[in-house]
Formats: sequence, C-alpha cells, structure tokens
Amino acid sequence: GMVADNYHRRLVLEIMDEMREPIQSGTIDTSSQAMDELVKRLSAIRKPRDEVKPVRLGEIITDYTDTLDRRLRNGEESDTLKTGIEELDAITGGMNAEDLVIIAARPGMGKTELALKIAEGVASRVIPGSDVRRGVLIFSMEMSALQIAERSIANAGRMSVSVLRNPASMDDEGWARVANGMSQLADLDVWVVDASRLSVEEIRSIAERHKQENPNLSLIMADYLGLIEKPKA
Repeated sequence: GMVADNYHRRLVLEIMDEMREPIQSGTIDTSSQAMDELVKRLSAIRKPRDEVKPVRLGEIITDYTDTLDRRLRNGEESDTLKTGIEELDAITGGMNAEDLVIIAARPGMGKTELALKIAEGVASRVIPGSDVRRGVLIFSMEMSALQIAERSIANAGRMSVSVLRNPASMDDEGWARVANGMSQLADLDVWVVDASRLSVEEIRSIAERHKQENPNLSLIMADYLGLIEKPKA
C-alpha cells in the first residue's frame, strides 16, 4: 500500500545518502565495493521476503506448456544447455538455465577437467534462433587463469596436461594437438575470474555485471564450492 511505498522510498533515499560519500570520494576499490553494497541493499528493498508467495501447481503447468512449445519449435536446438558430451546429454537432456549442478568426486578424479569440458561444450553452441554462441563465466578460486587455460588446451587437444608441462619431449603430432586445441578455444566466449575466497554476493555481483555486458552468458561455473567465503554469523 501507500504506507509501504513511502517507507521504501525513504529507505532508498537514506541508503543513497549513506553510500554517496564512499562512492564519490573513495579509491577505485572502495568505490567499487560501495557500489556493490548499494546494489545489494537496493535489491533487498525491491524484493522483501514477505512478497515471496506460493504459486499453484496448475499455474506453473500452464507456463510449462509454453516451455514445451518453444522446445518443440526449436527442434534439436533445444533451449537446454548441451554439455557436448553426447552420452551425458542423451541421459540428462541437457541442463536447464536455472539448474544448480554440482560435480562431486574424490580428489584427483578429474572434476575440473570435466567441468572445463562442459564449459567448452556449452560455449561451442549457438543460442537457438540466433547465430550468437553461448557465453561461459568461470570463477577459478583454486587454479590460476593460466592453469585453467592449460587444462582447457589439454582437453580440447585430447592430450595429458603432463605433456604440456614437458614440451621439449613433444613430437609433431603433439604440437599439432596443441595447435588444434588452441584454435578450438580461441574464439569461444569463455571468461575466467581468477580470484580466491569470493563470497556468494561478490560472485553474483560480478556475474550480473558480466551478463549486462555479455547478454549471451549462459553458464556460470565456480571451482570450487568449498572455497566460496561463508557469510559471517
């Protein structure tokens, strides 16, 4: 109602007044942090928890018929994200854009390699109804950007990372695989954020800015969950 609207308006003005000084007068880093905080707090006002309401299943089913119709019209170019791994896609039908997919296994079993293979597969496909390839954003909190590139090249060239680490022993076929891997990856719209100990809010803020600049962003990958900063109690 009107009372709630006036309250929210006052709250927005108070937050803007509070954040104006650090945004205007701070360093680049502090100004950036202040802007992120401003966006976070304004978003919280626009989506108060008491506005989260149950939705009747019948209404959801009506919306789902639109999804089915779109997939039918797109045919093989379904709006689900294909990993590029045919056997996996045949079982799952691909990933929905809203899905949270967690790759779990013991250490050293190849989780990062699988994730990078999926990233390459998603980025190799165009968005249905367009000629624009899908974009991928990778948050690498354990490995450096160069390590991610190295593993991606090894994946694309179908070779072991250990071979890339000893290039003096590579033959002509090995170098051909390297060149092939690099050429496959060079034009993909894959971006890497090389930073450790990011919080969920920081990841979301970076991803939202990237999405605004790159509307084709279709997949966000974080390696790995255990390194994401937990909210302080």
